[in-house]
Amino acid sequence: MDVRVFSEAVSINRAAKTVTVHDLKNDRFYEEPYDTLILSPGSSPVRPNLPGIDLPRVLTLWTVPDADRIRALITEENAKSAVVIGGGFIVLEMAENLAEAGLSVSLVEKMPQVMPPLDREMALLVERELKQHNVSLYLGADVSAFEQAEGGVCVVLEDGRSIRADLAVLSIGVRPNGDLAAKAGLAVNSRGSILVNDALQTEDPSIYAVGDAVEVRSFATGEPAMIPLAGPANNMAGFVADNVVRGLVRFAPWDLALNDPDVQILDVREPGEIALLSVPNAISIPLGQLRENLQALDPEKEIVVFCAAGIRAYNAARILSGSGFPRVSVYPGGTQFYVKTRL
Repeated sequence: MDVRVFSEAVSINRAAKTVTVHDLKNDRFYEEPYDTLILSPGSSPVRPNLPGIDLPRVLTLWTVPDADRIRALITEENAKSAVVIGGGFIVLEMAENLAEAGLSVSLVEKMPQVMPPLDREMALLVERELKQHNVSLYLGADVSAFEQAEGGVCVVLEDGRSIRADLAVLSIGVRPNGDLAAKAGLAVNSRGSILVNDALQTEDPSIYAVGDAVEVRSFATGEPAMIPLAGPANNMAGFVADNVVRGLVRFAPWDLALNDPDVQILDVREPGEIALLSVPNAISIPLGQLRENLQALDPEKEIVVFCAAGIRAYNAARILSGSGFPRVSVYPGGTQFYVKTRL
C-alpha cells in the first residue's frame, strides 16, 4: 500500500481518470491516474459565526490533535470546569469523559432535550444519567457569544445567563466535505453531501464515495439522511473495498415484501439460530453448506440473503454471484435489524 501523507487531492479529471495532487511538503502538483476512485473526504465541525468563537479556549473535538489539546488543558493547565455545547453522541461522550476526569461539567443544548432524534421518554433516561454524574443541563438554551474570562471562557446564553468555565467544547453538528466531488461535476445535495446509489457509487460508476460526506437512506424512514458516525463509515469502507476487489453486492430494501413470489428468501444462519427466530418463507441453507446445495435455489428468481447481522449474508451473496446467480442482494442489518423494524 502506497500511503502519501502531506498530500492533498485538489481536483478530479473524470475524462482522463486522474487526480491532481498537491505535495504539500515540496509544494508541487502532479497527476495520479486511477481505474477506480474512492472518495472519503469526511466532514468538518460546524463553527457558527458568534462573537468570541475564535477564543483559544473555545474548542471542537473532531481530530486526534483536538483531543490532545483538551487533554493538555486538563493535565498541564489544570482545567477544572468545562462547558460542552450540543446534545448528540460526541457531546455526551465528551461530557462523560470530562466528568470521569474530575471536571465540573455543564451541557448546553438548543433543543429541549439531549439526543434530539430520540423520543422524549428515552431522552429523559439519558438526562437522568447525566444528572447522576453531576452534569448540569441547560436545555432549550442557545449560545449567543463567548467572552474572555481570566484563565478560561464565559459562555453567554441568549436568555442572559452565562456560564464561566476553564474550557468550552463545541459539537453542534458537521458539514460534509463534498467540494472535491462537486468541482468534478458529481451530484451533491443542498448541504453538499455526495449522492450515491445502493452500491455507494456516484453518478460516475468508476467513482465511489463513503463516510460522513455521503447522503444515505434512513432505514427507519426511507428518507435521505446524513449519518456522521464511525460505525456506518467503517461498514461503508469495507463494503466498497470488497466490491471493488471482488465485484458488486447489492442491498435489498429494508421493507422488502417477504411473501413476494418472485423473490427467494435465503437464510444462511445455523439451525439453532433459526429455532430462536425464523424468517417467514425462507429457505434455510447454512453458509457452510451453501456450495453443495445450490440446486435448491431458482436462478431465475431474485435471491435475498439473511443472516444475523450481514457478514455471512455477504459471503453467501458472493458465492451465489460467482456461481452464476444473476440477481442476489443482502438484507441490510440481518435478522437483528429485521426484529427491530418488522416485528
